[in-house]
Amino acid sequence: MFKDKKLIIGLISFLLIIVPLGIFLSNQKKISPEAKILETTDKKQVDSERIKTHIEKLSSEKFQGRRAGTKGEGETVLYLAQELKKYQIKPWGDNETYFQTFPLPVTDLQQVGKRTEFYIKENSYRSQLVADNVLGLIESRSNPEEYILLSAHLDHLGVWQNELYPGANDNASGVAAVLEIARILNSQKQSLPYSVIVAFWSGEEMGLLGSKYFVNNPLVDFPKIKLGINLDSIGMGADNEFILWCEQETKEVEKLIGILTQEDQITIMKEDSGEHSSDHKPLATKGIPAVTLLAKDWLVDNHTPRDTLTKINLAKVALLAQKIAELLTTSQIEEIISS
Repeated sequence: MFKDKKLIIGLISFLLIIVPLGIFLSNQKKISPEAKILETTDKKQVDSERIKTHIEKLSSEKFQGRRAGTKGEGETVLYLAQELKKYQIKPWGDNETYFQTFPLPVTDLQQVGKRTEFYIKENSYRSQLVADNVLGLIESRSNPEEYILLSAHLDHLGVWQNELYPGANDNASGVAAVLEIARILNSQKQSLPYSVIVAFWSGEEMGLLGSKYFVNNPLVDFPKIKLGINLDSIGMGADNEFILWCEQETKEVEKLIGILTQEDQITIMKEDSGEHSSDHKPLATKGIPAVTLLAKDWLVDNHTPRDTLTKINLAKVALLAQKIAELLTTSQIEEIISS
């Protein structure tokens, strides 16, 4: 009788463990790909809600489309500086501020096909307009004088013909990802392999003006910048589909693609930027291995009033942010730099 009772208790204990485990495993198979992405990123520090809040604010009416040289851009650079200060990231601009001020030409907007674009007016450099890059520095304790440059352009088209161009994908999505990555990097700076320059460029839509000014007015010797990663319009389309622009197919670029795609969560296809451009180009002119990452569908509603938060795939932005945060906080980045 006693042996039978022990057998029954053992059987009950076994069922109490195995049955719930089976139910759990069964439910796991029903989780959508989107939920898996969010589960992964939430578990590993990236905060999707924080990313959403950044995009929502930057593409709101308060920021007036973030046209360089306007009040909306002023609100934007102030917001970004406040966020960097909140994360205790060191100012790296002019006079120990977060701001690097540069001159702007006189510009206007015009319709080119389905997109709206800037053009520079004649004699425009008599303008008194200025704009600001926003720059911060996260210092590595082990390797403080070698740098990775992580960037996104903060500006967009503004208001034209009484319509707001929110620029949620172009490029509030990239800015939000860089802010979230910077927050994570600074929390782990004691073990950061390289120092990280956090840069938000202005004047990109007018011809890469902010990043050109940066490379022509260097704050550090360019050979010390080992890699540039620029994020531009990363939030449209399928969860895992990205493209990459670069000026030179270096070993660093090939290794970067390999590491970011090694777990099959994302795909990155190299493409020629063609008539388009982004802020990796001025860096490349100084011999810095530099890339721009974009969503494969980045041109959907690009430079139109329809580029709104409702179109953004937040899981996609969070996934790329997580991948880059992991890259810059682990020995993976050393594999790229030493390649």
